[in-house]
Amino acid sequence: MFLPHKGDILEGVVHHVYRLGVFLRCGPVKYVFLSARKMPNYRYVVGEKPVFLHDDLARIEKDVVVRFEVLGVRWIERREDITKEFMMLASLQGDMLGPVTGPDGLDL
Repeated sequence: MFLPHKGDILEGVVHHVYRLGVFLRCGPVKYVFLSARKMPNYRYVVGEKPVFLHDDLARIEKDVVVRFEVLGVRWIERREDITKEFMMLASLQGDMLGPVTGPDGLDL
């Protein structure tokens, strides 16, 4: 059973990039929000494919795998479907968090 808790370190895939942050998918959880405020040293770059760029040129863009820390978990009821969705808040504030690269330095 997949039940994340505050403080867990997980990996997710970016599926939307917005000025205020990014949405990731992590296992069965469709909505993981990573706020731009919780991405230290990343800045939003406007373009055809929006991206968050780190000072050392690491990129967070669509389809990139990101390692993050769970800040909070919540069940949200959706009135249209009368269902509940599992949602998380994420952060990159910590060691070894951010875009995941393979052993040869390429993004996974």
